[in-house]
Amino acid sequence: MRYSENAINIMAARIYKGIGRAWIVKNLSSPKSEEAIVQLLNESNKSDVSVTIEDFNKKKSMLRRILAESADAVDGVVAIGDDDFPPHRGSVKNSERPIFLFYRGDLSLLSANSKNIAVIGLLNPSEDIVAIERKLVSELAKSGAVIVSGLALGCDSVAHLQTLESNGKTVAILPGPLNDIMPAKNKGLAADIVASGGLLISEYLTAPKSKMELSGRYQERDRLQALFSNLII
Repeated sequence: MRYSENAINIMAARIYKGIGRAWIVKNLSSPKSEEAIVQLLNESNKSDVSVTIEDFNKKKSMLRRILAESADAVDGVVAIGDDDFPPHRGSVKNSERPIFLFYRGDLSLLSANSKNIAVIGLLNPSEDIVAIERKLVSELAKSGAVIVSGLALGCDSVAHLQTLESNGKTVAILPGPLNDIMPAKNKGLAADIVASGGLLISEYLTAPKSKMELSGRYQERDRLQALFSNLII
């Protein structure tokens, strides 16, 4: 499992109530010490209970334990401020910027030089749509494009499968942790993507606690497809 102290610090800070992506981007875009982070958290703290170094380190220890339990499914974590944290495309509000990613596979597929094209569509496409998509994805993959999609059933699966059949590289962005592939039917496809030099990424270390939370994660996943692609089809 690969991760920096900076990544663990950012993950720990994110746990605190009221600390969102915009706060992280504003305050922790460059690596800071535990003492500096705790001071910043206390300056933003609206409760009567102060954040302590001891409490902050407890959260870090909890995260390290969960990461260790996920080692078979996650290669590493990368966070804003890390040298290898992938740049997003275009302009976006701080509250929409990714701040850490769990990954398995070739993280360089999200680099600024990678020609990434997101291919998305219906869960139940017609045979005509599938035929058109297969032809298009095949041509894109053979031209060197990295195909980005969400590993969902239907058009997402077609995009990933056709890329693999065309000996291309593909990135799957997931709405849940990498040790709990959704949908379960695509666990084999996820493994094939990694084995073929592709990449799986997620913003989530643990499973959603409710259907409502899962629904929101699908929307967040869709935003990442846009942020890490030069074009969306």
